[in-house]
Amino acid sequence: MAITHPTRDKPTRKWIDRRIAELDPEVDYVEIVRLTTLYRANAMQMDWFYTVGTPAAGISPAVNDAVLRNGTGKFLTQSVKRRDDSVDHLLLWFEHGPDAAATKKSISMVNKYHAHFARDYPTGFSDPEDYIYILCLNATLVHIASTSLGLRGFTPKQQRAAYLFWSDITDQFTTPAGQSVTELAQFPASFADMVAYVHDYQHRPWPVHAPSRDGTLAGADRFAATWFPRPLQFFGRALITAFFPDDLRRAHDVPAPPKPVAWAARRFMKTMMQLSDSVLSDPVETYLDKRRRKSLTGAPASAVDTAVHRSIGPAAAGCPHLSAARP
Repeated sequence: MAITHPTRDKPTRKWIDRRIAELDPEVDYVEIVRLTTLYRANAMQMDWFYTVGTPAAGISPAVNDAVLRNGTGKFLTQSVKRRDDSVDHLLLWFEHGPDAAATKKSISMVNKYHAHFARDYPTGFSDPEDYIYILCLNATLVHIASTSLGLRGFTPKQQRAAYLFWSDITDQFTTPAGQSVTELAQFPASFADMVAYVHDYQHRPWPVHAPSRDGTLAGADRFAATWFPRPLQFFGRALITAFFPDDLRRAHDVPAPPKPVAWAARRFMKTMMQLSDSVLSDPVETYLDKRRRKSLTGAPASAVDTAVHRSIGPAAAGCPHLSAARP
């Protein structure tokens, strides 16, 4: 299928929603997910997604222990690298789609990583429901956050595309014993069921877990120090903790920010989302391709992106929308 994309000869400010409207989610779900995720996000938003999502992914004490590893895990000892590697795997899946060689290589790397650490933390990687929950969380977190702010969230077409995309992704995840996660536990039947799965999993009676509190607060501190000067870092921390659901806050024993600060933090994120979705011109270059371009002039390159494409060959790199826009 030919790709409609803005060029210098055919300028258009808000091309992404128009392109999505032309697509069929049953056939074009990979492109819909790519358009939804890779163009409008910036580095701060990617960091926010990771820093809010990681404590939620580790609401189970066994999963969280496997991440923190008694203070030796990269989440604490190499927090920036851990963030970058985790986000970059996800971005590659969005860029290439579930069936692409780059995605299969990336997920294989993640499966091997899990199997390695399962030797010391077997219960952190043995329950297939943990995998399904975390993957459903990745699929729905932005939608849930958006709707909690009074925004529309994903359209029905985007929801259907996300469901098909993530069900295909989940099929490739295996336990350390090599068993397919979806052969051991049932994946939800729709996007709405994925949202419900996340809610129900978080609503289980998880015990309060002291190491989880320490890791969660350390992540919020890192985010705040990355994006805000010291006098405003309290606000940066609130940008994370103000988006924790009550069940997560209780399990990790993380206090809510003061109500005025929480209101301001949520309003800040709402404004950022509104600007990117409705006001600012849509970019013609993905977040990943911007980083690749900058790496050619000395900015750090993605270690995951480099490793995956070195393994499968450089021809697989880059977003097809950007390629179509070039003369």
